[in-house]
Amino acid sequence: MKLMKILQGILSLKKVETSYSKGIVAFSFKNISDNYLPHIRHLSKVKTFSEFETEIEYILKYFKPVSVDDLERHVSGKEILTDNCCLLIFEDCIKDTYEAVLPVLIKYKLPAIFFIDPRFINNNEIFYRHKASILVDVLSKNVELVYKLTQRFSVDFWELRNEIFDIIMSVSTHNRSLLDDIARDINFDFDKYLFEYSPYLTNSQIKEMLSYSFNYGISFFNSEEITSISESEIIQNVINSNLHLSSIPSIINLPRLATSNFENLFFNVFKNVDKSVPKIVSGGYKLKDCKNYLGIKKLNMNRSFADITKYSTKKKFIDSFKRGNSELFYITI
Repeated sequence: MKLMKILQGILSLKKVETSYSKGIVAFSFKNISDNYLPHIRHLSKVKTFSEFETEIEYILKYFKPVSVDDLERHVSGKEILTDNCCLLIFEDCIKDTYEAVLPVLIKYKLPAIFFIDPRFINNNEIFYRHKASILVDVLSKNVELVYKLTQRFSVDFWELRNEIFDIIMSVSTHNRSLLDDIARDINFDFDKYLFEYSPYLTNSQIKEMLSYSFNYGISFFNSEEITSISESEIIQNVINSNLHLSSIPSIINLPRLATSNFENLFFNVFKNVDKSVPKIVSGGYKLKDCKNYLGIKKLNMNRSFADITKYSTKKKFIDSFKRGNSELFYITI
């Protein structure tokens, strides 16, 4: 089947000032698990399995989840989707999220899209932001370890104790080696953590995902890194992500900080290559090479459980997603 090209973007606030009570919407989930996750705990909220299932049941009162294929037929005029249709997407999908949501999706026979960073498939390394969360978790449980860091930062214990967590969490892609230095200072082994937790998806789990006819796409955890990735690295990431899979990723999701020039360059990398290369692209701006767009409202479900279920009507529920929790992306063919 011909693949769509998807462009997921953030418009200006003025352009997002439309009613969210009409049209196809996408519900975006992250980080769902009943497990204790040091690599996520200090970065964002983690929803429980029970909270997620209750939210899905609430969504199903008003919406019918559809697949990427349904959207393609809608855009091409082969099928008309009603205003109560929605997408279920799981961004920055880690192993625990996948394992938590899979039973619910199977139970209710729901289509879904999983976005995965191909660099971390099979748990060969840890994303640096996850390293930061792990270190904060370790140090918060054993303050004596902070003593071992006083020499590195040339400050006394009491000053460092108050600042160390901010120092760690403010590490960027440009100085991320500091996290490995800190780990060595306190004798913490990230490789051991990878072995014990295996926080990312494996090839076999992605094959399982495909066996249930879910869509999976490539995304990148970090917005800062994307503009430094070369064309050859982009292609290699695609190749690596489906090295042992029977199907290629159907969507490529660029983070919001990518520039429009980079997105068009990214699009051009694929538009004239072999058909096996993904042709679905998402990002922050309309690509100049694409002409036909279907706008979809993306609603971020990273809010508290109580906030979601208290609304008594569909309109109140959708309109409750303020600017900080709503975005707009486009599907193009």
